[in-house]
Amino acid sequence: MEKLEILGCPCFAVNEAQAAKHLAELVQSQELGYTVAINAEKILKHSDESGFNHTIDNAIFPYPDGSGAVLGLRWLHGQQSEKVNMPVVALEVANTLSISTFIIGANAENHTKAISNIREKYENIEIVGHLHGYHDYETLLSAIKRTQPKLILVAMGSPKQEKFAAQILTKIDLGIVIGCGGALDIMAGALKRAPNFMVNNHLEWLFRLYKEPWRLKRQLFLPRFMWRLTLSWLKQRLRFWATPDWGRVAVVGTVGVPASYGGLETLVDQIVVGDSLKWTVYCSSRHYDVRPQRYKNANLIYIPLSANGPVSVVYDILSITHGLFSGHRQFLILGTSGAVMIPILRFFIPSIHLVTNIDGVEWRREKWKGFVAKRFLKFSEGLAVNHSSVVIADNDIIAEYVDKEYKRECMTIAYGGDHALVTPADLSSQQIDVVDKSFYLALCRIEPENNVALTLQAFSE
Repeated sequence: MEKLEILGCPCFAVNEAQAAKHLAELVQSQELGYTVAINAEKILKHSDESGFNHTIDNAIFPYPDGSGAVLGLRWLHGQQSEKVNMPVVALEVANTLSISTFIIGANAENHTKAISNIREKYENIEIVGHLHGYHDYETLLSAIKRTQPKLILVAMGSPKQEKFAAQILTKIDLGIVIGCGGALDIMAGALKRAPNFMVNNHLEWLFRLYKEPWRLKRQLFLPRFMWRLTLSWLKQRLRFWATPDWGRVAVVGTVGVPASYGGLETLVDQIVVGDSLKWTVYCSSRHYDVRPQRYKNANLIYIPLSANGPVSVVYDILSITHGLFSGHRQFLILGTSGAVMIPILRFFIPSIHLVTNIDGVEWRREKWKGFVAKRFLKFSEGLAVNHSSVVIADNDIIAEYVDKEYKRECMTIAYGGDHALVTPADLSSQQIDVVDKSFYLALCRIEPENNVALTLQAFSE
C-alpha cells in the first residue's frame, strides 16, 4: 500500500475493507501512531498552516475521509478509493479482535449514551476506560497511561484531536489513536448522519450545510480547493503529454480484469502477467463489485459505464482519452467500438503506436438492429483497419476478410487455450459415462455468433 500525495498532502488510496485490514495490522503489531482523516479542508490546511502540516505528515495512517480526497487520488494518481468511516471501522476491528480500547469525547450526557450503545452493539470490545471530552489534558493522559489501551478513540473535532494525538504519543509506549470528530454524538443519537445515498454520492457536506447553515463560511474553501486541484491535474497532464512513457501500454475495449466475461478479457488476463511493459487496463466499474487498483502487473482504471451495447462507443472513447492524457503512447485496442478516436490520435500524434484487434465482424452481428447502427460499426471498423499501426486478427478467416475488404495486411494471432491446466484425473466410467465413446468438447460463451445451436445440430446428425 503506497502513500500518495494530493497537493502535497499525504494520503493512502484505500477503501473501507483495506483500511480495516491495515488498522488491524497496525494494532496487532503494537505500533505507536495516529490516523488522520484527509479531506479537502485538511489538504488546503496542509499547505497553508506550517504547524498542522507536520501533524499530518507524521501520521501513521492518513486516509480518505471526503470527496475531495477521493477525487484527488483519482485525478492525480488514477487510484480508486472511497470515503472511509474510520470510527466505525475501528470499532469493528476492535470488536473482531477483542482489542483493549479507550474512548474520549463528547459532552458528559452524549458520552454516556454513546458508550452504552457501543457496548450493546459491539459485545467483544474490551473498553478499558472512557472519559468525556471536557476533562483536562493531564487527566486524560493519566487515565490512558494507567490502562495502556492498544486503541484510543478521540472525538474532539479537527484539528484539536490530531494535535492531542501527536502530543500524547510522546508520553505513551503503544497505541493507535483514531480521530473520531462527531462520531460519538452520532452514536449517542444527538447528531443525525447524512442518508446513505448522500454519503455514497459524496454529498455529505451538503447535508451538514442544510442541518448547520453556520458551516457555510467553512465551505467557502471548496472552490479554492477545486481550482488548485484542477490546476495540478492540468499541469500533470501537460507533463505527461510532453514526456510520454513509451514503456506504458493502455489496454482498452474490454470489460476488464480479472477476466470473467469473454475471450478478450481472458487474453488481457494472460498478457498482463508479463512485467517487461507497464500495463494499464481500463475496466467497467459496472461489472465489478470489488475494484482492486492493481491486478498482476497492471494498474486498473475504472470507467463508470458498461463496456457492452451502444454505450460501449462512449466507454472506449473515454478510456482512450484518459489513456492519452495520462501519458500513454502505446495502445492495445480490443474491438472497434471507439475507433472514431484512432484517426484523430494519428493526426495529432503521428508517432503514437496503436495495435488493434478488430475481434469479429461486429457490424454483421444479429444484436445490432437497424441500418444506422450497422453502418456506424462498419465505418468504425474501416477507421480501425486503415489507421492503426498494426491490425491483428485472431483467426485466418478474419485475416482473409480484412485483406479482401480493405486490402490491408494484418497479423494473425490466435488466443485462448493456453490458460488451461493439465491435472491428473480418474476418468473411470463411474465418474464420466462418456469415456468409452467418441465425443468433442466445445467451450464458448453462448451467443448467436458462436453458433452453439448449429454445432449441436451438426453433431446430432
